[in-house]
Amino acid sequence: MLKSAVRRIRRERSLKMEHNEVLFDYTGTGEMICICDHCECETPHFAWYPRFGEPVRLMLEKAMTLEPCTNMELRDRFRLQRYLSFYNWHRLINAWNDHNRTQVSPKLHIPRYIDLMTPKHCFCRNKVFHRETLWGEIWLDGDDEDERPHFHYRRENGTEEMITLTGAHYLEPVRAELSRAERAALAETLRSPSGKPDETVYESMCILWDMLNDSSFFGTADGGDLFPMPDYMKLKKARSNHD
Repeated sequence: MLKSAVRRIRRERSLKMEHNEVLFDYTGTGEMICICDHCECETPHFAWYPRFGEPVRLMLEKAMTLEPCTNMELRDRFRLQRYLSFYNWHRLINAWNDHNRTQVSPKLHIPRYIDLMTPKHCFCRNKVFHRETLWGEIWLDGDDEDERPHFHYRRENGTEEMITLTGAHYLEPVRAELSRAERAALAETLRSPSGKPDETVYESMCILWDMLNDSSFFGTADGGDLFPMPDYMKLKKARSNHD
């Protein structure tokens, strides 16, 4: 009877899978994990189908839900974290990479899904490429409380840095300074066209910063000149008041 009930629950859950999802595995406690096949979303993720309730889609590169206004029961967070052994984690990464164009680094550490967060509002997101190599991505955070104009840079391994728009400086805390190759990729991406006529990615970020913060810091609100793009090849830590 018990085995029959388990088979019935699994069959019912499989019918709720998205059309482009494939079954990856069942956990020891009966939850179902799925991944997308040729997913149109560029953010690597997987789906957690609990024994009861609605599925939750989670990012692979950080402990965050894919969709806003979604959450995950604490019980399920513990079960997922317990399931993600080193072996299962790398099986999951390899499965995503086998089925999708956007690749995840095999060196990525297991995120702490126990401390799951819901996504913030990210704007002007761009992939950072240099010589056909993907180094990371940049974006503006619409929920950021720091009033200094800046953007976020996230590496393929999931680590993030905050970099100012007004100068080639980091904001604290600095996890690891960008390598020369990363700085070259960043500068190239910021100088590239944004998709709008006569506007670079850097200029789009400046314009959007003013819009999100109801300011005219970059002179864009009154049609003024844009702030000149800093030389990010010279990116360094800002000097403190104690230096």
